[in-house]
Amino acid sequence: MSHAASRPESASESRAAWRAARSFTDLCELGARFVEGRLTFFPGWNAPDLDVESDEIADVLARACRAGFLTVASQPAREEQRAFVAGFARAEFASALQLNRPDGIVVVVHASGVSSKPTEAEPVSLHDGVAHAFAGHDARADEVVCFEDHVSMSALEDLRKQAWVSVHDREWGQTDVLWNHLERVLEDAGR
Repeated sequence: MSHAASRPESASESRAAWRAARSFTDLCELGARFVEGRLTFFPGWNAPDLDVESDEIADVLARACRAGFLTVASQPAREEQRAFVAGFARAEFASALQLNRPDGIVVVVHASGVSSKPTEAEPVSLHDGVAHAFAGHDARADEVVCFEDHVSMSALEDLRKQAWVSVHDREWGQTDVLWNHLERVLEDAGR
C-alpha cells in the first residue's frame, strides 16, 4: 500500500498487536495503522490491506480513527457508489458529525446515549444495477462479533460502549461532500 512508511508488520505481529490492545483508544490507533498500511490484519476484514479504491481516502480514515472514530467500512464514490463510512465512535465525535452537515449527507447514530431515529439500510454500492453494500442501518452487534476473538476483554468492553455511526452521501458518484465534511469535523477536533 502506498501509505506505508516502512515494511508492514506481519500477520502474526499484527494479530498480536490487536490482542495486546486494552482500550477503545488502542483499537483506534490500530485501525489507523491498518489504514496506513502498517498492519496487515484488521478484525473482520479478510484482506491484508484496504481495497485500492480506498487509497484516496486512507489519510482521512487514519485521522478519523485517531480522533475516536474506528472506521470498519468505507468507500469513496464512483459511478455506481455513494461515498460512505461506518464504524464505532465516541459519543462526542458522533455528535460532531451530526452538526452542520451539508445537505444530502446522512448521519445515523445508534447506541451510547446519542439518539437517532431508527433507519433502514440504504444501498451505497451497485453491481450491474443490484445493490450489494448498504449504510444507515445498525450493524453494531455484527461488527462487535468481528472483534471478539481478536482483542482483550477490556478492549472489547470499551468497544461495546461506543456509538455505531454510519455516514453516507445520498448522491451517487459525488466524491467530495462527505469527505470534506469529515475533514471539517477533524479540523474542529484538532486532528
